[in-house]
Parts: sequence; structure tokens; C-alpha cells
Amino acid sequence: MTNRYLLTASGPLSAVAPWLAQYPGSSVVPGYGTADAEGFHNMVVKVQGVPLEEASDMTKFALSLGIRVTSLQWVQDYGTGLTAAFSSDVVSGQRPLTVAFKDMSVSSDPNGVLGHIWFFGDDPDGKPGSNDPNPQHTYQEPGTYTVKLFVIDASNPMDVEVQENYITVT
Repeated sequence: MTNRYLLTASGPLSAVAPWLAQYPGSSVVPGYGTADAEGFHNMVVKVQGVPLEEASDMTKFALSLGIRVTSLQWVQDYGTGLTAAFSSDVVSGQRPLTVAFKDMSVSSDPNGVLGHIWFFGDDPDGKPGSNDPNPQHTYQEPGTYTVKLFVIDASNPMDVEVQENYITVT
């Protein structure tokens, strides 16, 4: 079986082509690639044919080109299902830290993703923080926070992306 991954990453566009050239059959998912203030582009990348034991080398190579891989998720098939994914404009800073989150989820349903539930990790009761697809959230207290995004569509089981210790506030 061919190994297939969805990566969430950000980096300069000039580095994307040399990175993907090393992995034939890989491509940036259309519709993702908005540049941030530093010229980095958030992207979801389809990668296939890379053995699991080489996946960490793939992310190290990306890092050497200036691309930051924020998640790596194995998927059975790109054509079906629902895969939650997200990125943010910053992952660390001083308080109060306002973070703009971007939904980068992929759905095979013709209507796309229909619902989002974000957990920002700083609510003492563990309550969700937003239902917006691309919310902003301000962290008031120093700490390291795990962020979760649950997504639903009309035809697939709910999926979740969990980024452990994703946000650090000093």
C-alpha cells in the first residue's frame, strides 16, 4: 500500500518546489497558500510514496529549506473522508498573545466542512472557544497550550486535529 500523508506546513514559496521535487506525486492542496506578514505561506501538502521511517527525514529536509511542518498525518485515501488540519500566524509570544487560527481541513464531501469546534486549551473548564472556521483567540496567561479542532461534514465521521503544546505564552 502506498503511504499517504497530509502535512500542515508554513514556509516561503521559493522553498516549496525544491522540497516537493524530492517526493514525486506530492502537491500543495489547491486553495491553501495565504501568505502571512513575514512572507510565509500556510499550506496543506499531499505526500505519497514516502515510507513511514522516512517521514521524519522529510520533515527535517523541509526545515532545512525554511519550511515548518506543524503536523504530519497518515491518511488511507485523499479522495474520501474528512481530515481536520489547522495552522496559525504565530505559535509563541508575550502575553497578551493574539493568535489567528486558520482551518486547513480537507473534506471529500461536495459541501465541504460544515462545522468547526475549537478548543484553545486555556479555558479552566475545558469548554470550546469558537465555532468560527478561522478564529482569533487571545491568550492572557503565560503557559503552554494544546489546541484542538473538531470538524464535521455531511457524509464522513467527525475528525479532530490535536496539536500538543502548540502555543507558548511568556
